[in-house]
Parts: sequence; structure tokens; C-alpha cells
Amino acid sequence: MGRKPDLPSMAPPPQAAPPQPAAPPAALPPHLGLLERFTLLFPVWTLAAVLLSLPFPQLFTWLKGPAIVWALAVIMLGMGLGLQLGDFRRVLARSAFTSPLTALPGAISAVVQAVLGSLLAAWWRSRSGTGSARP
Repeated sequence: MGRKPDLPSMAPPPQAAPPQPAAPPAALPPHLGLLERFTLLFPVWTLAAVLLSLPFPQLFTWLKGPAIVWALAVIMLGMGLGLQLGDFRRVLARSAFTSPLTALPGAISAVVQAVLGSLLAAWWRSRSGTGSARP
């Protein structure tokens, strides 16, 4: 018995369903939307502070002692809050990051900097003769 040839169907081709509009992202509460906008504009705030400090350094010289630590903490928090999980995925997906050993130079650098900083602080403390790092 022979095989019947495939005859074109007389039925109309199936129509694709019209695309459904994507669901809008869930709206953030107003205070979270404001915080997100503030965080995403972190580079703008940093640049504004730098440009303002050039002609008016007195606006920033009041920041001394422990306040510097807290200011740095706020800056680091602002930078960290701007990161998303997708940022880490993009870094890990790069072809240059094929091995965990890629991070080794940065890790060694961080350790060396911390050790050198501690050694320099101890050396300056011993030279001042006060036995305390704080004036």
C-alpha cells in the first residue's frame, strides 16, 4: 500500500493569540519609592558633595573623629542598597569570571591593605608615645 501524499488542509491556519499586556510591576509604597529613588541617585549625591566641597570646604571640615566612621558607614550602606541580585549574576556570567581564582588578586589586596594599615597605625602609635590611637 502506498502512502497518501500530504494534501494541504483547507482549514485556515491557526491564529496566534493576541499578546497579553505584561502585568504592571507592583507599585511600591510612597516611602519605599522615595528611598529607592534616593538610593539609585547615590552617584549624583556623591558628585554634588564633591563639587560643593571644592569651593566651600568649610561645609565638610566639621566631619571629624567618629563622625567620619558613621559617614563612611552611610556611604557604604547607600552603595550596597543600590545593588540587586541581577548585578551579581551579571558579574558571575562574564567570561572573564570563569574561575573563583579570578577574585584572588582582589582578596589578597584587601588583606595586604588591612595588614599594612594596622602595622602603620601601630607604628605611629608607638612613635607618638601616647599608647592610644586617638588624640
